[in-house]
Amino acid sequence: MLRPPVPSILLPGLLLGTTLVAGGCAPSAPPTFEGRRVYEAFPFEPAGREWDYKSDNADLSYRMVGLQAEKAETVETSTKLWQIDVTAQCFNDTGACADLDMDGNAQDIDETVLEVWKISAEFISGVRVWQMGEVVYDPPVLLVEGRAQVGDVVETTSGGITFTSTYEGPEDCPGSYFEVDTDAGEERVECEKIVVTDAGAGSLLAGTWWAVA
Repeated sequence: MLRPPVPSILLPGLLLGTTLVAGGCAPSAPPTFEGRRVYEAFPFEPAGREWDYKSDNADLSYRMVGLQAEKAETVETSTKLWQIDVTAQCFNDTGACADLDMDGNAQDIDETVLEVWKISAEFISGVRVWQMGEVVYDPPVLLVEGRAQVGDVVETTSGGITFTSTYEGPEDCPGSYFEVDTDAGEERVECEKIVVTDAGAGSLLAGTWWAVA
């Protein structure tokens, strides 16, 4: 928060424009760390964004593609709610991608919207999930506060399920998602790690979230 500058006042024992007092300085309290701005790892934007996900399961012949809508829905007066359509994209002709059309696309899977996600990410209200797949969360599930410290835990009860979300802090992104050639001098990409549990309810939202700007 910006604050107006303190005016320079001349008082006995006080130097003009400074906080030095004759005879020494009063000890100041050490700065307080208020946490990392985790919401910045979810940088939705009007230009739209796209993410690719490839499973560790080698038998799957397609990757997941998340495409963010270019325009956000406004809820709660000013909260920007972003929709991500998750589709599948084939990269070989086996498994679910065996039946290809003349253009080489799998007729039964390519470009078909499999899931819809709706997420908001703000400093004040934090990162919240409003929809995953066909499940709409009311209230939305809080993944993490906008600013958080390692070990912070938040809970949300929605749809009869209690979600517990733990912010585990910045870590190297998993290699299966971010391929880095360390031999060539490339540095590992750092992600914000968030672990969500749902007491065994088996929801799509539960699991480990890796977020990177």
